[in-house]
Amino acid sequence: MNQAFTVDVITRDFNSRDLGSAKDLLRREKDETKRTDFLDTFDASEVTKKLMDILKIRNKERQTIEINEVHIQEITEYLKALDLLQIVYTENIPISNKKEERIIFTQSGMRFCQAQVLVYSLMQDEVFGSLTGNLRDIITEKILEDVQGRMLEDIVFLETKRTYGSKRNVFKLKFASGEFDMVIQDKAKKQCEIFEIKHSKQMVSTQYRHINNEEKIVLTDAQFGKVVRKCVLYRGESQVLENGVEYKNVEEFLKGLRN
Repeated sequence: MNQAFTVDVITRDFNSRDLGSAKDLLRREKDETKRTDFLDTFDASEVTKKLMDILKIRNKERQTIEINEVHIQEITEYLKALDLLQIVYTENIPISNKKEERIIFTQSGMRFCQAQVLVYSLMQDEVFGSLTGNLRDIITEKILEDVQGRMLEDIVFLETKRTYGSKRNVFKLKFASGEFDMVIQDKAKKQCEIFEIKHSKQMVSTQYRHINNEEKIVLTDAQFGKVVRKCVLYRGESQVLENGVEYKNVEEFLKGLRN
């Protein structure tokens, strides 16, 4: 566990990532009936305060003791013992000498509970409560769907990495524009498999726009080995499209890792 991460979490002012992510997704929603910019104008300060009170979160100015290096070390060891977080690394194209750290919250049940508390806090807000029932449902469902999507991506990534260990290199790959959610690289065979991970039962062409992008594939071939599989992991039935993109049921994929 990187101690710099622990320091950052303890000392920075709290801001709900889930609320910010939902705001962006709702503004860019392709379905016009579900698109809304309400969260852009909504004053979330009271909702954030209630969320912090329920989760016992304190900003730096409300800390009653000064945090020193000993505290940081103790908290870091505590988080390690609980196996709450894991640091993984993201590769980049163009290649960078400094790998980007990514923190994964390993306890998915606790992670989802936090999102539920956010929804509860929203429902207690007077302004939010004045919206139509349909709009309230659209916003709260988007928050939970977004969190479930990120949870699924983290679960799949960690299970895959744990299964392969040192036998395969498992990482997220970022480009100047867009990314592959997961890459499984076989260095010995000089080849790799690329994945998108979606919390959906539907097949939509935009889901595989990155892993089917010829420019990104050429760049990946050159840096990590020939791309031999382009796959979308989702919650629907497994099948292969005419363009060669594979849709794989995520449960089947995870079970296959253990077999």
